[in-house]
Amino acid sequence: MNQFFLKIEFNINEKLGLFRWRFQNWIKKTLEIAKNDSSNFPQKLELCLRLVGIRESHMLNYQFRNCDYPTNVLTFEYGLNQFGKTCSDIIICVPILKLEANEQGKSLLHHAAHLTIHGTLHSIGYNHIKQKEAAQMEALETKIMIKMNMPNPYI
Repeated sequence: MNQFFLKIEFNINEKLGLFRWRFQNWIKKTLEIAKNDSSNFPQKLELCLRLVGIRESHMLNYQFRNCDYPTNVLTFEYGLNQFGKTCSDIIICVPILKLEANEQGKSLLHHAAHLTIHGTLHSIGYNHIKQKEAAQMEALETKIMIKMNMPNPYI
């Protein structure tokens, strides 16, 4: 990748050790590993990662997916802009992240890393609609987590 721009927005009060540098590292590592896995990797990428609360997650999930509940992560991939950059927004709902980490017995940071990786892969074209695509995406997510010395998120 020749160009990469990342904007991180916190639209929540509690950060829980979720610092910008962590997200930057997770996204950069994801892109580095995914680049070797993909023949269709974008040359220019612009991402906005936004950490939100329940209300905003619910509203976005309803407005864009017609699902009347908040969700852990949403990715909006917009394709190429007029400057030839692939643009995407990744939305992570921190209260859902906390709840899921607790319910699944995972560390908050490991689960945050996984959701960030998941959203980043969506932003560069990965999907999990079909079973084969889901298996490929999960395998790549697991590979990235393990390369960052974190556990397999699907165990």
